This record gives sequence, structure tokens and C-alpha cells, in this order.
Amino acid sequence: MIQMQSDTATAGTLDPTFGVDGVVEVREQGAVLYSVLPLNGKLIYADQYFSAGRMSMRLRRMNSQGIFESSFGDNGSTVLPIDWGTAPRFGLFPYLNGNFLVKGTYIDSTGQRDMVFALLNQDGQLDTVFGDKGFVRIDPYELSVTGVSATLSKDPNDKIKARNFSPAENYIGGSVCVQPDGKILASHSGVSGQDGNGYWWRGLLIRLMPDGTFDKSFNNTGSLFVKLGGLDNETISIALQSDGKILVFGGYYPNDSDDLNAFVIRYMANGEEDSGFNGGKPAVINHGDLKNILAGTISIRESDGAILMVGSASKTYEPHLPYTPWIAVLNPNGSPNLLFNNGRPLFSSILEGGGLWQNCTWQEDKILVAGSVAARYLSTGSLDTSFNGKGWFDYKSSYHHMALTEDKKLVLIGYAAGYPFVLRSLI
Repeated sequence: MIQMQSDTATAGTLDPTFGVDGVVEVREQGAVLYSVLPLNGKLIYADQYFSAGRMSMRLRRMNSQGIFESSFGDNGSTVLPIDWGTAPRFGLFPYLNGNFLVKGTYIDSTGQRDMVFALLNQDGQLDTVFGDKGFVRIDPYELSVTGVSATLSKDPNDKIKARNFSPAENYIGGSVCVQPDGKILASHSGVSGQDGNGYWWRGLLIRLMPDGTFDKSFNNTGSLFVKLGGLDNETISIALQSDGKILVFGGYYPNDSDDLNAFVIRYMANGEEDSGFNGGKPAVINHGDLKNILAGTISIRESDGAILMVGSASKTYEPHLPYTPWIAVLNPNGSPNLLFNNGRPLFSSILEGGGLWQNCTWQEDKILVAGSVAARYLSTGSLDTSFNGKGWFDYKSSYHHMALTEDKKLVLIGYAAGYPFVLRSLI
């Protein structure tokens, strides 16, 4: 049960100034909440929206107390005129000058997954200078394939032949970074192809100019496929280091193995692989007993560039098996951070039945994670017991997305009794 807080409220307790006892419930039939973005002291809210038999996205804005504002968009909402197909996914990302980006994945009946971007101002109006009337849609199979000798194939069965990666409904957060110059870097889980060695799957990066056109200074085309030495791989989350170098976090299959491992590699700002990261090799997350290591999100500590990653793991890829959440910390150059868990990834579940971490961020020298529960760790890898008295909380349900507000409060979204909710806690 959610309890009211006293005047001596501590980190990890619900914020009583938000919603009802720290929670805003969206009691609408069929509502599916995908992302919440703190922006200019408020929250931009994105959910699935059905109109005239079509599935699209609705944007709304909450004030700091969790009340929806009628001044946003058209009478309180903006509905993007996109038919998202069979399985929409979308996320919200901050842009420059108080504006924000939407990244979506359009999935048609054949399994084709196009990237869709939209740029909006803080009042919910499309920036029509961006792309085509505010939208950019990219078919990954129509990109120039620089340095890859292969045939790309839209056959949805090719992905199965190439290996079994993340399902299409998975989390999209962490897949966009905006550079200080307004260029947009984005990842896509990947595409399938075929060459003399058979079918393969490659993760994908693109970089767009502020007007939505491809940035040709990035790999000469504006896009690149993550080769990873020819191994099947997918990209899940990306991050920008302070020097403009690009970290790519995802999963891969070693040669002749069905064991999925997580990896991190680094690219230079122009799209060249960085041989100075981890001695020129991918930094790999694996486990002797757990064979299915899934990537979540990646975060960089502002003070010193330390790299934080989270995910989940299971013994096999079989569905409905219990998962074990994991956390890993690297130094900026890709070497293990010896302060955190003696330089090793931390595979540890807070709940008896297992769980997962899907989101992460640094809070100065502490680590905030969310998934099955929300928790805070010390930089050593121990739970921070000053957070809710035990290091974690699980109000209502598990959490799909996490964000920090400008005034340093934790926002989470999840589902309870079939309805989405937004929760805000003190940290």
C-alpha cells in the first residue's frame, strides 16, 4: 500500500506533491503508455491512441503537480498523423531549445521495421522545417551499405535464420542522442542480409542533420552497420561521451554458439571504429551459467565519464524463464571499473523470483536502476540503504521507463490493474 509521507520524507519515498500520493493513474480503456519526458519543469506524456480504426500516438503535458494541461497541442493533446501498423513503439527525447524528439518504430504486416522521427516544440506543435512537414521516415533496407558485401533482405524469416534477438515490442528508450550542434544520432536494432557465409543480422546507426537529412560526414553516408567482426549483433542503447565519441551497447552471438552476450564498442565522431577503446576489442558482458545476456540501457557519469550498463540474463532463451538482473560499470576507456563489484558485472536479483533492469542513470556517484523494481546502488555495487530504508521499492508494479526531472526527482511509468500510471519519487 502507498503511504503518505511525513515532513521528513527521504529518498525512495513517493512525492506527495505529485498526483495522488505521488501517482497519476490513467484510467482510460486500452491506454498504453510508452514514455514520459521531463521538459522545462513539466512532463511530456506519450501513449498509444486509436482513432477511426488507426493506431497512432497521443502527446499530452503534465504540470509539476501531475495535472494535464489544456494549453498543450490542440485542446490538451497532439495526435501524430501516423499509422503505426501492427506493433508501435516510440520514445521521447530532449532536443535543443526546449524542443523534443519522438522516435517510433513502424512495423508492417511483413515485419518491416522503419524508423520514424518527429520534432516538436515544447507546446506540442510540429516543427515543419524538420523532414517532411515535421516527420522523417527511414527504411533501413534502403540505406547505402558502405563496406558491406551482401544482399539485404526484407524477408521476415531471415531474422529467425540469422538468430533470435529482441522482440519488436521491446523498450526503445536510450536509442537516441542529440549532439550539442543539433545533429541526431539514433540506433536501430538491425537488419538481416545474406552473403557467402549465410544469413546475418547487423545493428544499425544513423546520424541526421538538424533538418532531418542524413549527415554525410558520418561514415560518408549518414549510416553504418555494426560489423563486430562479422558476428550477428543488434544495437539497443547508445551514449555520447564528452569528446563526441559514440558508445554502442547491444547483444551478439559468438561464432558457432547460441549464447547471447552483451557488448559495448566505441566509434569516433566520423563513424570510424575506435581502436583506443578497451584495447581495440569490444567490452563483453557474459556469465558462466547464464547463457542469454540481454542489454538494457547505457549511461555516462558526467563528472568522470564512467560507463554504466544494465540488463537481464537467463539460462536459455526459452520464454517465461526467471531472469537475473545485472549491472556493470566500466572506465571511460572500456576497462573494468575496479571500484564497482571488484571490476565484475553484478548479477544479483532483489526479488526472490528474479527480475530485470531495463533503465539506468547516474545520480552523481550513485546508481539508479529500474525494471522489476526501482533501486539505488552505491558506486561499490552495494545497495544504498538510505534509499527507502532498504535500497529499493516496488510501489504498484514493475517499471517500463525511468527519467530524472530537472529538480532531481525520479519519474517512472508502469501498469497496474490493466491501466498505466506515472509515479514520482524523491531521490
